Formats: sequence, C-alpha cells, structure tokens
Amino acid sequence: MPELPEVETIARGLNQRIAGDVIESIWLGPKPEPLKSSPNEIAAALESRKISGVRRSGKHIVFDLESSGNDGIATQWIVHLGMTGSLLICSPDAEREKHTHAVAQLASGRELRFVDPRRFGHLI
Repeated sequence: MPELPEVETIARGLNQRIAGDVIESIWLGPKPEPLKSSPNEIAAALESRKISGVRRSGKHIVFDLESSGNDGIATQWIVHLGMTGSLLICSPDAEREKHTHAVAQLASGRELRFVDPRRFGHLI
C-alpha cells in the first residue's frame, strides 16, 4: 500500500498535469470490486466535470470537480490505490493494460486510467 508521501507525490503530479481539464466521458470495466458506487452513479458524477484540483486526504486521492456548465455544482471523486493501484495519464492510442478498471477521456485528448492488478483499490 502506498505510504502518505507516495500518495502526496502522486496527487501533486496529477494536479500539475490535469487540473483544469474536463472529463468528457468515463469507461468502467466489468469487475465490481473497485467500485464503491454503481457504474451509472460514478459516470453521472464525473462526466462533463472540470477537474479544479487534485489533492491528498489521508491515503486517498481526491479530485475536486466542478460542473463545466453554469449550475455551479461541485463534487469530488475519491480514489484509493490499495496495494497495487496506479493512475496513469496516457494517450488514447497507448495499449490498455490488462487490469485497467476505469478510463476517463479528457478534453485535452488524453486519458486518465485506473489500473489495479489485485483489485484492492477503490473508486468512490
């Protein structure tokens, strides 16, 4: 399991690279273990949301999201990496790893992928 300094480093790196980007769509894999909400709820909460920032809270990575429209509704996406999870920023043409459980298509043309071979991580 990543320790606090590692989670902090990951959150800061993500914040530098994707803060201000918009999640256009989300793909969730068929395995239910990483999901702590229904796939429909997760997709509805994330799609068309601007990532205003990424930070660490305990061992969780928190994506602060705001609506890209004018409704002003803010929300959060919380990710726990578990023992083997990772968040990767990739080009859409990059080969998708076998244990990819979520892919967020970003307006910048990149993808944010959650990969976890042992499925101990969580998407909340």
